[in-house]
Amino acid sequence: MMDDLKTQKSEQRRFNRVTLKVLKQNRSSLSKAHVITNVFYVFRKEDVERLIGALAESGYNAQGDPVESTAKSAEQWIVEAQASLVPKLAQVDCMTDECVEIAALHGGEYDGWYTEVIE
Repeated sequence: MMDDLKTQKSEQRRFNRVTLKVLKQNRSSLSKAHVITNVFYVFRKEDVERLIGALAESGYNAQGDPVESTAKSAEQWIVEAQASLVPKLAQVDCMTDECVEIAALHGGEYDGWYTEVIE
C-alpha cells in the first residue's frame, strides 16, 4: 500500500505542474487565492461520511453526492472538498499529498483538483 500511495502522489504531482502551467497560460493570477476543489470517488455509503469528516478536520469544506450509474448494482459517490489557497507548487503538492492519504485511509479514491481562472 505504501508503494501505491507513493505512486499516486508522484502522478498527482505531475498533474499539479501541468494544471498550474495551464492556469498561468490562461492568465490566472497565481499570486491570488483560488478556491480549489478536490474531487474524490467513494464506493460505499458509510465511507462517504467518514471521508467528509476527515476532510473537514483537515480544514476542507466537503460534501458528497451519489453518482448516477447505468449499472444498478454499482454504488458510487462523488465527494468535493474545497479550500482556498494561493496555488504555489509547494502548497498544491502538500494539499494533494494530504488528499491522497485521506482518501486511502477512508475508503475513497482521489481524482485530482480544479479551480477557476482568477485575474
